[in-house]
Amino acid sequence: LSYDQLLNILFFKKKLHEDQLKVKETLEKITASPLREIYTYKCQKREFYKNRIIKLKDALEGARSQINIEKQVVIKLREQTMLRTKDLTKKIYQHMAAISNFEELKVNLINQSDECSKTEASVEALRRNLIKKFAKIFAIETQKEITISGLKLPSGDWAGSDEEQIAIALGYVCQIVSLVAKWFDTPLPYNMIPTCSRSIICDEITNPSSIAKYPLYSRGAERQRFEFAVFLLNKNIELLANSQ
Repeated sequence: LSYDQLLNILFFKKKLHEDQLKVKETLEKITASPLREIYTYKCQKREFYKNRIIKLKDALEGARSQINIEKQVVIKLREQTMLRTKDLTKKIYQHMAAISNFEELKVNLINQSDECSKTEASVEALRRNLIKKFAKIFAIETQKEITISGLKLPSGDWAGSDEEQIAIALGYVCQIVSLVAKWFDTPLPYNMIPTCSRSIICDEITNPSSIAKYPLYSRGAERQRFEFAVFLLNKNIELLANSQ
């Protein structure tokens, strides 16, 4: 190297050293000045916001995860609601069909009730017609005194009456009462066995363990038992009359 070049190098080296000293002084001034405090504060604030942003991002991710979970719950609830809605709609249609069926049955019942009432009226008329025919067949008269087929039935005093004729008349009464009770579907408290002049009436109420039979004829029978048999027959007639 020439002498001039060495002088230039030394000059630039000195100049670089002076510039370094100036930079160092400037940095020392910056460090000691309020700008350093501002810089430090801003750095701290930046770190704070940076951490805050990180926390908010984590919270956002958590919120998104929770929203996804709630979305799944909502989807399941929606599916369940749709199923329940379909089931409810089906039950509503079934209920409406049941109401319609009920109304039809109600109309049919009313019609059947009307038919039943007409049938009952017809049966009642037929029964009464049969009773009238019975009255004619057995020649029953009740104007002055009670007679059946020309046989007189005393009102209570049996003295002087023909025992056999009374037994036959009571047998007719027993037969008529049994048939009328059967036609009117009326159960009688005392069962009767109509056998013309030797008819019998049974008492199963006084002593249910044994059946007591009483004769509706006086010849060859105890007077008290005969009168009790007539009393039981009157009870059957009274029940049959009150049931209509």
